[in-house]
Amino acid sequence: MHTLLPPPPPSSPDYSPSLAKLASRILYPNPLPSSATHHPLYILNSSAFPDARETSYDDLVPYVLARLPAEDDLLAGQQYEILFFAKASADDATKDGKKKRPGWQWCVQTYQLLSRILRKRLSRLWIVGAESWVRMLVEGVMVISGGKGRKKVVFLRGVKELDAWGVKVRELCVPSGVWVAERRRKRKRRGSVVDEERKDRGRRAFGLREPLPRGTADEEHEGRVRLPRVLREATSFLLMDECVKTQGIFRVNAKAVMVEVLQELYEQGQ
Repeated sequence: MHTLLPPPPPSSPDYSPSLAKLASRILYPNPLPSSATHHPLYILNSSAFPDARETSYDDLVPYVLARLPAEDDLLAGQQYEILFFAKASADDATKDGKKKRPGWQWCVQTYQLLSRILRKRLSRLWIVGAESWVRMLVEGVMVISGGKGRKKVVFLRGVKELDAWGVKVRELCVPSGVWVAERRRKRKRRGSVVDEERKDRGRRAFGLREPLPRGTADEEHEGRVRLPRVLREATSFLLMDECVKTQGIFRVNAKAVMVEVLQELYEQGQ
């Protein structure tokens, strides 16, 4: 792997829809720009990395890197950020055990495939939940590449530490597996994914003494009993075209820890 070639166009017989779909789960733009710098923000999700025994990473990488900003925009002066969730979920495994990841040599080669303008316009690389080997790998790549990018890298233990850097967590499209990993880490400390102070300021939707609320004075049906907000909003979401066409949406049971995480995030306003 020496020269980065763009993926084949969708009209080409060599185009792989499966690789393109996989790439969209690995790297995707956040709906909102970074609240700290207002630069476009891209989410890199390690839990979506496939098993190297089943997928060729050399074939996959052009589809992933093609999702980064266009070079024309970067040449015009636009900068961007990458938020890398390096902590894979505990469910990130195959029947035979843990997924096989690509080696550090492949990671170095992939970074070197980035064009000069892509590396130059990267203003910040956030790495959340990195284990020691990930830190060593990233620092090694930066040293091999000349060391100029080391100041752009910020290592964080958990998602909530982003708030201290001015990045609003509630504006991020965080992968569900990241929240599950956060939940398990917090549970060991008997904590919660959502800060209690922030949770108290929000509108609670679960565990209420009166599950059927009444309309307030500023609403059309003042004083009348109505369905809970979470039920109304969930129903509206499920009736969207894409959701109605999702196969098995009512048949796949959610895990208890994921339900707890979603409840807390919903009360937080996400």
